Amino acid sequence: MPTGSPLLLRKMQLLTTIRYGWTRRCCPGIRMASSQSSSNRVGFIGLGNMGSHMARNLLKKGQSVMIYDVYPEAMAALEGQGAVAARSLTEIADSCSKIITMLPSSPHCTQVYTGDGGLLKSDIKEGTLLIDCSTIDPATSKEISASAVKRGATFCDAPVSGGVMGARDAALTFMVGCDSPEDFDAIRTLLSLMGKNVVHCGSVGMGEAAKICNNMVTLLTFFLLYPVSSSIRRSFIFILTAADGYRNGGHSRNIQPGHTVRNYPMEVARNQNLNI
Repeated sequence: MPTGSPLLLRKMQLLTTIRYGWTRRCCPGIRMASSQSSSNRVGFIGLGNMGSHMARNLLKKGQSVMIYDVYPEAMAALEGQGAVAARSLTEIADSCSKIITMLPSSPHCTQVYTGDGGLLKSDIKEGTLLIDCSTIDPATSKEISASAVKRGATFCDAPVSGGVMGARDAALTFMVGCDSPEDFDAIRTLLSLMGKNVVHCGSVGMGEAAKICNNMVTLLTFFLLYPVSSSIRRSFIFILTAADGYRNGGHSRNIQPGHTVRNYPMEVARNQNLNI
């Protein structure tokens, strides 16, 4: 079935309900979300490699967090640390004043926000802040934002740079697209609990545009470095010597987004030299 099918979300939620019932039998200590809503509660949807660390950092910083994922095991892993599990997206929309999503692709975001049973098809409260940290296309962000405005909610795109290590260490960089400085101020403090840098890139969609440019620069850097290292080997230059010169020229930035490694070229050289 195509990822964008309107039946996808309902089937995923049904699967979650069935699997969650099994998880609760196997893990009696698991907690389900109460019906009581909280104006200070943060919703977090998508607990993959990045999202699980991000939600965990919110918990470490004292936030009340309600979580949702199609895999109950991912929710169970965070419940022991104080998170509250939701049975559905509707429950997240009803209980949280700020909602963060970290999803794999544009179709997933469309389903979660505007699909059947999605956040914007629920009783979402006016003034709710919706923050999407997924890497998706800017057009999708703008479409979701337009739907959010009709419901009285505010949508911001805030893709991240820094990888899994950055998510784990709360060292991410957030590239934020939102339509007003007031919206940016409203989410900056929350995002700062999960990262070191929060940058306002412009209106909705501009955060995604900045992230795409970041990915392009990273890819181009890989393409440029590969022939350089090959030329060094063909010229019989000791690779550590070349790397040391490269470092002394001031190029010590790790091309992995959000991370700086001291003497980075030397570290790369050691990894490429089998005798080291």
